[in-house]
Amino acid sequence: MAAAAKDESGAPSWLNSVFGMMCPATNPEPEKPKDPPSLMDPEHGYAYRMVHGVCYPPFASEAAIDRLMGEDWSREGDVLIATYPKCGTTWMQQMVLLLLAKGDASKVTDPMEQSPWVDREFSIATRQAKGDAAKIDAAFDKLVRGDGDAGFGGRRTFKTHAPYALLPCAGRFSKGKIIVVTRNPKDACASMYKHYLGLPAFKYTGPWDHFVGLFLDGNVGQGSWFDHVLGWRTAKDDIGDRLLFLSFEDMKADVETSVKRIAAFIDVDVDDELLAKVVAASSFDSMKKDHERRKSTGVQRMGSATHFRSGASGGWRANFTVAQSDALDAQFEARMAGTDIVTDFGKGDRYVGTVKAETNGH
Repeated sequence: MAAAAKDESGAPSWLNSVFGMMCPATNPEPEKPKDPPSLMDPEHGYAYRMVHGVCYPPFASEAAIDRLMGEDWSREGDVLIATYPKCGTTWMQQMVLLLLAKGDASKVTDPMEQSPWVDREFSIATRQAKGDAAKIDAAFDKLVRGDGDAGFGGRRTFKTHAPYALLPCAGRFSKGKIIVVTRNPKDACASMYKHYLGLPAFKYTGPWDHFVGLFLDGNVGQGSWFDHVLGWRTAKDDIGDRLLFLSFEDMKADVETSVKRIAAFIDVDVDDELLAKVVAASSFDSMKKDHERRKSTGVQRMGSATHFRSGASGGWRANFTVAQSDALDAQFEARMAGTDIVTDFGKGDRYVGTVKAETNGH
């Protein structure tokens, strides 16, 4: 009769198997990710992935983004909100959804879900599918081939932080309309820093001066702020009347006029009553209260409190040192010269390209 197999301790292997079933390990080794994102810095972290040479957040899947870019999935009535991160995206989503809902704020239950970040959502779905083509196809169909919500007149709204060169739809989103919102790079940088510190996925713990360096090198968000805004300015020439270019600061200075411009652009008739409803329900305080209420009741699926910091313009002065401000100014002078892009740093520092301009009272 053959001897029973034993492990290194001398115990029969069958005994260890039985013991393992009776007393499973309390701290099993966690499964290691097969494709972890890279870290920008070994000490301070900052997780990222590269997509065709552009720094993207850690969720990004180049294959997923290529799939989105390979088909013109846009439809008549679609609206795509395109911004550099922390430049008024959520605010614009709220305004557009409120206009489509005819001012009925009860229909805007979660702007980040009802106006999905298209390249993020499909990237995550693609990664979760782990190569299952049927699951990937189903996720694609659900995201960009689904019907619009009846509460918004059957119209669909999406967002992206992609640079124009990586617009996640072929044909330049030919059947829909695109709203681009810009914000001065210093406020964008300050807001991004606090936002990324609060998001575990980025694994970032760096001090402010470290983050400014990443920002100036274009190693955050969706790459360089300058590449992003200049690229979308090119899109304005390419796409023409289907693209509306707005600045966050001008929206803050005159919310009512901005809402009217947005409404006209997306073909929504607006009267005084609808205008008042949209302005009230898209105020910073209203949006933050709605977000907190949805969080407390478990309705809010996406988004974080860092999406609602202050909504203010010009706050960068509390963060930037003189040297840091000068370093960004040098890039601004070199990259923005000769353009017609309006950039408002607050307190009268308003420029068209690099030429000092009128402040319009703000």
